[in-house]
Amino acid sequence: MTQFIAMASDIEVSGSGIRSMLHVMGPFQKLGADILSTHNISQIDPNRWYALQDFLDALKDTYNRLGTAVLFEIGKQTPHDAVFPPNIRTFEEAIASIDVAYHMNHRRGGKVMYDTIHRTMLEGIGHYRYIPSSDSNRNPPQVICDNPYPCDLDRGIIATMARRFKPNGALLVQIAHAPTPPCRKSGDQLCAYEINW
Repeated sequence: MTQFIAMASDIEVSGSGIRSMLHVMGPFQKLGADILSTHNISQIDPNRWYALQDFLDALKDTYNRLGTAVLFEIGKQTPHDAVFPPNIRTFEEAIASIDVAYHMNHRRGGKVMYDTIHRTMLEGIGHYRYIPSSDSNRNPPQVICDNPYPCDLDRGIIATMARRFKPNGALLVQIAHAPTPPCRKSGDQLCAYEINW
């Protein structure tokens, strides 16, 4: 899926997910608010929904003005602001929960894309697919992302969840783009991230 391009015009993102952009701006929050406002997003309410394409346009504008490091920081902040499933206890649950949270924070045609009661998911925005590994030294766990968000933002989300719920015995957890393509920055449909400790 191409980064910065929503798959459909009826997809929306929750205000709670958008707040991350302002939280990482620190003293430059006015710049962040101005960028969002330029793209039809103002007075962010965590209980409201906003057009996903508008938010993606704001993220692309942020990238063009401030670079990839800011997108990575927005991604790192996202798990603190967005709605996530409760009762996450382990590393595996944390990484697998990213896809559920992603769908909980988006809706299509007015319907939230993850039904917490029936545990069903609507398609149309891509995924964060966790691929566990039984041997982390030779074949580290991966997360495959095929969604419209920028590569660096996804890396930040994965980093926060992996570090917050470190595997037993892990001192330092590192997230890196897989050493070989594909990458959405190059026009590919997905990115793969390795988790090492």
